[in-house]
Amino acid sequence: MKITGINHIRAFVRRFLADNRIAEWEGVERYSADFTVTGGEIRLLCDYSANEVILWFEMGTLGIVLSELLRLDEYLSKAFIVGSITVEVEVYGGGFLEIPGARFEVAKAAHGLWMGTDGRETVFSATIEGLAELLDLVGGGG
Repeated sequence: MKITGINHIRAFVRRFLADNRIAEWEGVERYSADFTVTGGEIRLLCDYSANEVILWFEMGTLGIVLSELLRLDEYLSKAFIVGSITVEVEVYGGGFLEIPGARFEVAKAAHGLWMGTDGRETVFSATIEGLAELLDLVGGGG
C-alpha cells in the first residue's frame, strides 16, 4: 500500500502503531519501522522528501492496518492511497482498466474508493473515506 499527500508526515509515522514497533531507523530523508501485530508482520517505509509512506503487510493484518489508518485520519485528510490486496471481489458491470500485461475489471466504484480485479489480485485507490468503505467491505468495519 502506498500513501501520498500526508499532513505532518513525521507525526503520522511516529503515531502509526507506536506500541507495536520492534525495530525502527530514521535518517534525514527516510524512516523505516517493523511491527508485529495479531495476524502478522507490518513494515513501513517513509520517504520524507516525497511525502509518501509505503506499507507492506500480511493479509491477516489488513483490518488492523485499515483501522489504524482511520484512527489517524487527521493526517490523511488530503492523502491518496493505492494498493493491491488478495481479497475476492465481485465484478459489477463491464468497466475495465487495461495496462501493459494486465486487465482489471471494475469491482467497485464509489465515493472515495475504486477497486478492480484481474481474478487473482484486487487493486484499489482510495481517499480516507474510501478506506472506511474498504474496511466495511473486507468485514472489519463496525
